[in-house]
Amino acid sequence: MASKLPQLSGNELIRLYKENGWVADGRRTHGLALVKELHGERIVVIIPTKNRPLKDRTLNGIIGPKQSRVGRAGLLAMLENRVKRKKPQE
Repeated sequence: MASKLPQLSGNELIRLYKENGWVADGRRTHGLALVKELHGERIVVIIPTKNRPLKDRTLNGIIGPKQSRVGRAGLLAMLENRVKRKKPQE
């Protein structure tokens, strides 16, 4: 069975995407638009600007193939890289 995704708020997800090369493209009715160029194609995703955790279906929709195309593995990799960057160097 696949590992469960962590609970993320919309604002946390926006921060995570920005750390991974996505650029804010303005406010929309339901959130913030982020864009990224992938393989010559401009991908736009709208992420709700909420402080409460996103519902599983909402998060899966955002990371899915019809929106940001990050996928479950990609999201977990972004989270893992964030943890590695935050660890203090000894």
